[in-house]
Amino acid sequence: MSSVRSAIAPMYTISADRTVRQRDFLQHVRSELKTRSEKGEPNLTIKFISGIPRIVTSYPAGPEKSSKNAWDPLPAPLNLASPFHSSTIPSPSSSILSIFYQNVRGINTKLDSLRHQAAHLTFDLLVFTETWLSEQVASAELRLSNYHIFRTDRSPTNNKAKCGPGGGVLIAISNKFSSYQWTPDEDILEHAVVIMPEFRLIVSSIYLPSYQPTDHLEAYINQLESVSLKHPGFNLIAI
Repeated sequence: MSSVRSAIAPMYTISADRTVRQRDFLQHVRSELKTRSEKGEPNLTIKFISGIPRIVTSYPAGPEKSSKNAWDPLPAPLNLASPFHSSTIPSPSSSILSIFYQNVRGINTKLDSLRHQAAHLTFDLLVFTETWLSEQVASAELRLSNYHIFRTDRSPTNNKAKCGPGGGVLIAISNKFSSYQWTPDEDILEHAVVIMPEFRLIVSSIYLPSYQPTDHLEAYINQLESVSLKHPGFNLIAI
């Protein structure tokens, strides 16, 4: 009986429940799709890219079209189900880049632990969210001397709802590699983007609290599209 059941294609799919903000954003995308379709834009559809609904052009079956203007989907995001996560990604030179991610909920209260472990860290990339850092804490105080540190702390500009302690992101890249931080046109998000030219890689990290309006998610996606357009041929990883 089990062999018979396994041969039958399932008639349903299972997906995680969406948050209120995710449902609102999906409704916003559907409304935009309807408006654009009514204005005559052909072959539009909604496609989930890295779990985010986006409006894309769906070409009918036929000869393969040039990929010059084709949508280049973002790679699948890391599985961040556990409190911390480490992973690896292939580099163009066939070597491996290792990544460590954690929502630290305040580096200030964990400085002793971080300083103790800093000299023994071997990951190529460290990504921390909810750093709770401010200009009162210099990056040198973290003692990550083997890393280039790029951070975006919470400020009245990137979080108008709560300008007090909290939030913030940090990306640390091993100083074995060249890297630099990309600066968006508008500083409205707790968001950091780092470019690794030799790997043709864009690394992005954001802290987006649940109380932020839906248009902040749209702004984040627009920033990812902007940095991707300015670095054609680069892969992008968003954490």
